[in-house]
Amino acid sequence: MYQNYQGGAIIWSPATGAHVSVGSIRGLWAATGFENGRLGYPVTNEVGGLRGGGVYQNYQGGAIIWSPTTGAHISTGAIRGEWAASGFESGRLGYPVSDEVGGLRDGGVYQNYQGGAIIWSPASGAHMSVGGIRSIWASTGFESGRLGYPTSDEYATGNDGSVAQNYQGGVIHWSPSGSYIS
Repeated sequence: MYQNYQGGAIIWSPATGAHVSVGSIRGLWAATGFENGRLGYPVTNEVGGLRGGGVYQNYQGGAIIWSPTTGAHISTGAIRGEWAASGFESGRLGYPVSDEVGGLRDGGVYQNYQGGAIIWSPASGAHMSVGGIRSIWASTGFESGRLGYPTSDEYATGNDGSVAQNYQGGVIHWSPSGSYIS
């Protein structure tokens, strides 16, 4: 059930109770098909107090995140799980700047964030792609290049800030003094 008001609506279902639906988050939820779309019913009201004035609202199938600088974007599934593990908007990635984008090789999907991206494929799972290693991966053709999809997140390889990331077809090594692919 729902009731519309001048500024939004209140949505109710037996499974989720009553929740307010307003603004840009409501607009994006509407674009997904409201409760009949992949997000289902809201399970919280909007929750504010996030970094930079951000707000989120949780749904049965994920969340919609909004910030003044990035707008409203959907966050679901394994990509959302990886973003959560990175610290959500307070982590290295910051806020999402796109919804998920599909159509990649072998069924892959990505979502862009202020500080990089999360890439998912059925074979490799969800992994962050950021910084210098992301730039090198881009230069090889991303997932369509010889390295394929990432199979790990970055991991430290030295005390000088050196990191590496594993891919289906090799490893990218990055350090302040240079980088290479093995």
